[in-house]
Amino acid sequence: MLSIFGLILSLDTLPRPVEFKEVEARPADVFVWLAKQPFPSPVLELPLGELDDNRAMLHETWHRQPIVNGTNGFFPPGHLRFQRDAARFPDADAIRTLLEARVRYVLIDAVAAWGRSVAAG
Repeated sequence: MLSIFGLILSLDTLPRPVEFKEVEARPADVFVWLAKQPFPSPVLELPLGELDDNRAMLHETWHRQPIVNGTNGFFPPGHLRFQRDAARFPDADAIRTLLEARVRYVLIDAVAAWGRSVAAG
């Protein structure tokens, strides 16, 4: 039994290819503007989702405002309800949830949320 555990552990530590994603080299104007706003000005970036939340965490390094989305492997109580409600923005329940969380700004990436046709049109 111990040898099986050792085998599994050693397989888990084998090197794997790393997938790199290209990220923006400079912050967009909205993040420069947001960095100049009074601190703290909590921010929600939409859409929500693992890749989108990772992007929001990158953007936070530019504007330095607290964000209410992101990922770290731990979901505090009420987080899943918060995400469910926030994802329905501008629904009344979403706005109520965001006000309760003291979110000041909601940034929407139209291309990520609705596709390239919206951004082009």
